[in-house]
Amino acid sequence: YDYVDRRSATLSVSRATGKRALLVRADLGYADDRYEPASYLRSPLGGKAYRSNRLDDEGGYVRSAATVEWHPDVSAEFVKPGVSARLAYERGDGTLSFQRIEARVVGRVPFGPFVAIARGDVGTLLGDRPPAQQLFEIGEQQNLPGYLDKEFAGTRAAVLRGTLQYTSPFMRQPVRVRRFFLPAVAPGLSVGVQSGWT
Repeated sequence: YDYVDRRSATLSVSRATGKRALLVRADLGYADDRYEPASYLRSPLGGKAYRSNRLDDEGGYVRSAATVEWHPDVSAEFVKPGVSARLAYERGDGTLSFQRIEARVVGRVPFGPFVAIARGDVGTLLGDRPPAQQLFEIGEQQNLPGYLDKEFAGTRAAVLRGTLQYTSPFMRQPVRVRRFFLPAVAPGLSVGVQSGWT
């Protein structure tokens, strides 16, 4: 990860309707971004040297944001089936000026021993000279295996993922060890495709 020294104060207001079927949130505050050099050269446990932090654009700005989420408890990472969507708008006004719009749709559908999962993320960054720390950066750590971390960066981005999982009928019950339960072994197969663009 790259780090930025960000000092901020924010007032947030949120409202959930129904059984968290719709979540609306608004933020207003002030933020100040500064460059943060890497604190460590390598892990205390050894291994490769850490890379240097990227140079960030420095400055202060009034930060305002609005987020609307439909079924926020449905995600590609958890087991609840259904469809969810998220739309977020963030704006910076000041020394650093930008507008960032992001949208996400997630679907998880079980059928028999299979589960189909799809997720799409898209975003755009607007401004005459948007700060480097607001760019969309995608690669290995952003669910694009086979690419370097943050291999692609830009002011517009999209990442699409699809997975089909199969759980065998064997060893589906949790394993009891005295008073504790361990998760079921539940062997299975998973096939997925990922695509990214900036």
